[in-house]
Amino acid sequence: LDFSVLRQDFGLPQSEFLYYLQLKSCLKKVPNLTPGPLQTSLIVELFQRVRNKKGKVSQIYAMLLNKASPDRTPSKLQWEKNLGHSISEKGWEEALSSLITAGMDLWLRLIQYKIVNRLYWLLSRLAKLGLRDSDLCWRCSKASGSLSHMLWSCEMIRPFWDAVIDRIRNCLGYPLPTDPINCILGIDLHHGNTSKMAVRFVKLALTTAKCLVMKYWRQEISPTFKEWGLLMTDTASQEHVIMKVGGKLEQFTRFGPSFWTGLPLPQALLKIGLS
Repeated sequence: LDFSVLRQDFGLPQSEFLYYLQLKSCLKKVPNLTPGPLQTSLIVELFQRVRNKKGKVSQIYAMLLNKASPDRTPSKLQWEKNLGHSISEKGWEEALSSLITAGMDLWLRLIQYKIVNRLYWLLSRLAKLGLRDSDLCWRCSKASGSLSHMLWSCEMIRPFWDAVIDRIRNCLGYPLPTDPINCILGIDLHHGNTSKMAVRFVKLALTTAKCLVMKYWRQEISPTFKEWGLLMTDTASQEHVIMKVGGKLEQFTRFGPSFWTGLPLPQALLKIGLS
């Protein structure tokens, strides 16, 4: 695809030509990276359709309504293969909607979206493309670096998850199973008479833990319980403001004293959510 065509279609400045050459050279060296022409994305299609036309908002709205949801079945089948566990249609719908209930922080929602839809580049794929010599896990160097292994089952990251799950169980009295179906995909987290606010807090804690795991995605070290506590403080601060505006502060702070006490945080931060 010639640069002049890209420049005309997307309004690229001439200064981007060097980046175009670098990208072109990289793609030539790794031919399997793009096996065929890429499909036009919805955003590009929208832009091309409404450009220089009146009624842009109504056209975009109509186009979005007519678009069918993408097929997520391949992701579901791959998760079932990795976890050795079948996932019901109801459970899969819950996993797909878990990003909405992962908290109000858009970054946390994006992390959960990428995990459920398996958008991270796995070591097996990198090795197949010749970008790595081996598909072994960066941390333990013993098992293939599948998504479930890197996120959950690696022996180097298990102590981190055990500490997080123990904190949730002991402080919230929540019977959280030690299972990636629940902790990673966010399926079946409602138990008995557990309140919606308690479940929301559990999802927030789990998504924060996953965010830390992804932060160390390409490193040999694992996240620590202390880092999780500090990140939870930042996350809870945002939720605290949202709950206060929504008139649900009393429900939210009910979990404060038992949850924050004992975490390796500065004393001033232990008061988060208590006022």
